[in-house]
Amino acid sequence: MALENKFDNKPNKIDLIDERLIFLHERIGYFWQDKTGKPADNLKSGFYSTSWFGLTVSGLIYQSPILLTSSVISLAYVAFGQSFLPKDPSETETLTSQMGLPAKSFKYFGAINYFCGGALTLCGLAQTAVVILSGDRDLTNEGFAIASFGASGFAFSSANYLYHTDFRPPKK
Repeated sequence: MALENKFDNKPNKIDLIDERLIFLHERIGYFWQDKTGKPADNLKSGFYSTSWFGLTVSGLIYQSPILLTSSVISLAYVAFGQSFLPKDPSETETLTSQMGLPAKSFKYFGAINYFCGGALTLCGLAQTAVVILSGDRDLTNEGFAIASFGASGFAFSSANYLYHTDFRPPKK
């Protein structure tokens, strides 16, 4: 990266994608609050719990120690909350530079995790449906494991996008 580009703070495509995903999740959060009367934090906690459950299911189906360890880490993340994550974008940029990561790494990770998780969920559900309709029940677990792993990534990213929004309290 050239020196003149290093300090260029103009928004690029990942900034725009990140802003649109945060805006989308803000609207989802307000819709949740309007329909249920419960705060959007409940929805965020539900997404984090779904992420943990998806990792656990796929880890059990694949019998993978790595996925099960990730599931335990995810459970700790849900249990202790997200208080250690910076909410302010400038703090996030500072954290990435302190970790030695390229700028906007968390934005790229969040967007990739969101879209790939959604795609994996759809592919896994489609595979499960085709296997059930064809009658070959041996491959049902594979499709279900793919769907649960994808849902885990999608839910985790959705919860993180909800985390970056400020919600007014729901109407009583």
